[in-house]
Amino acid sequence: MENRPHTKDIKKVKLHIGGGKYEAFSLSDKNEFAKRNIIIADSAIIQDPWHQITEYTDTVHMVIIDDGVRIGENTEIKFGASIGCGSYIGDFVKIGNFVIIEDGVSIDNDTRIGDNAKIRKKSLIDDSVSIASGVRIGCNTIIKGGVTIHISTHLGDDVYIGFSAEIGGYTQIEQKVKIGEYARIGTCARIQSNTSIKDNTIIGYGARITNKDNPKGLLITGFKAPLSYWGEDKVAIGTKHYTFSEWDELIKTNTQGYYYNTPQYQISISEMKDYDNCIQLIKQFHKLYGFTI
Repeated sequence: MENRPHTKDIKKVKLHIGGGKYEAFSLSDKNEFAKRNIIIADSAIIQDPWHQITEYTDTVHMVIIDDGVRIGENTEIKFGASIGCGSYIGDFVKIGNFVIIEDGVSIDNDTRIGDNAKIRKKSLIDDSVSIASGVRIGCNTIIKGGVTIHISTHLGDDVYIGFSAEIGGYTQIEQKVKIGEYARIGTCARIQSNTSIKDNTIIGYGARITNKDNPKGLLITGFKAPLSYWGEDKVAIGTKHYTFSEWDELIKTNTQGYYYNTPQYQISISEMKDYDNCIQLIKQFHKLYGFTI
């Protein structure tokens, strides 16, 4: 079995030649790039997994750069990536293997995109964003600077993610969701379309958030249900709501093996203690920010 050589810089990429077809051209062939309005900085690095260009790498692994693309200084694009028509890639950007960037996407400086990620048409990604492997980003989505999106998370169309927010892995964010600055969304969460998450909100592992859950921003655990409407003297467990004082009384007086919210929704004593720990934390947040409880 033939040994594959280590990655090295190559001198060819695939360019559009019409009719949906692409052909390999040397990076030194300035005329071919000029007539397609493509600009690639001299310090940019385009990679391929072979020392020698072969028919296999020409058809499978070679980087595809469509018309009107701009690629900035010291940007690195690994083999198998595809950059769509009219897209802009800033300086010091790193784009992983087999990343798909569709038409009209803008990616600012110092952003990192992991292998097999996909960014759909006309999305805007600011500087210093970290996008992990397998992430899917829908059309017309805006991601502000300093955001981190972990592995295999999916964002729908028209999503907005504020400055320095962090989205956990395997999370599903549906279309037209707005996430505020410094928000933290846990792993395996799901946020329904048209939901607005306020600045500094924390959403825990596995939470399910609808567009009715968060009029003021929420602190949420991953224990099946949101616990507190931020700044309100109210907690929600399953289908029931309690004031903080009502909850404190419930946790003191409950001596049964299980607390039943509905016949279909039961919580063990140990789970109640987990809830109580989170509720006490919420109460401390409320005191810290001057809310009445």
